[in-house]
Amino acid sequence: MKAEIARIARREVKKAVAPLHEALRKQRQQVLALKRAMQAREVQVRGAAPAGPAVTDEDVKKARFSGRLIQKLRARLGLSRKEFGQLAGVSPFSVVGWEHDDFRPKGANRQALIALRKITARDAKKLLAENKTILSA
Repeated sequence: MKAEIARIARREVKKAVAPLHEALRKQRQQVLALKRAMQAREVQVRGAAPAGPAVTDEDVKKARFSGRLIQKLRARLGLSRKEFGQLAGVSPFSVVGWEHDDFRPKGANRQALIALRKITARDAKKLLAENKTILSA
């Protein structure tokens, strides 16, 4: 008699749990689909061009530049003078002048240098590949 009651109870529990198993299976499929969609979006975002960092007027006023700082920035980004000038929107000769302290960057060039401080070498390479300057990104 006990065995029969246990068998019937198991059957009833199985009937009650079956819809829950089905709902769980569907939710797992939905989670998997969402994960795949998120991974696809991440790939799109990584492949997108980096946006140029925001430069405020306060940043421009506070910024200090010396030839040595500009050389270090260029070295950190791993760029030649030509590439650095292309990103900043100036000629390589301007970069040489800045690095040798012959003259100082002013106006938009100053903003470009501040923006270049805020990006990574990888972002710099992407901008160069797309033929963009830091301020046009």
